[in-house]
Amino acid sequence: MKITRLIKKCMAATLLSAIILSAAAPMVQGSVRTTNIIGSKQPNSYNTKWRSHTRICAYEDAGHLFNLKVVSKIGNAISSNTTTVGSLTVNSGYVSDKNAHAWHEYYIGNVLKKAWQED
Repeated sequence: MKITRLIKKCMAATLLSAIILSAAAPMVQGSVRTTNIIGSKQPNSYNTKWRSHTRICAYEDAGHLFNLKVVSKIGNAISSNTTTVGSLTVNSGYVSDKNAHAWHEYYIGNVLKKAWQED
């Protein structure tokens, strides 16, 4: 009888530990999509400058929450943003050099998933 109770307590503790661990560090499965990548030259009163807008859609695996980090570089300016599953718009800002390229990367955790350049 005591052994049965001990086994039940151990099973309950193991289950509770698994629940706590899964809540603290959710697994990422499936894939993340990148859509609506737009890079455009926008008129300015002084000059033509690049403005970069990037929308990340991460609904491929909407049942799991995870951090999505987007790093954008346009000219010499770098912006980094972190969000959870959903949509994120990154406005990289302006750069005076109209020949400059905009670079974008996104990561799940520290794993690079996609990088692209806007000409």
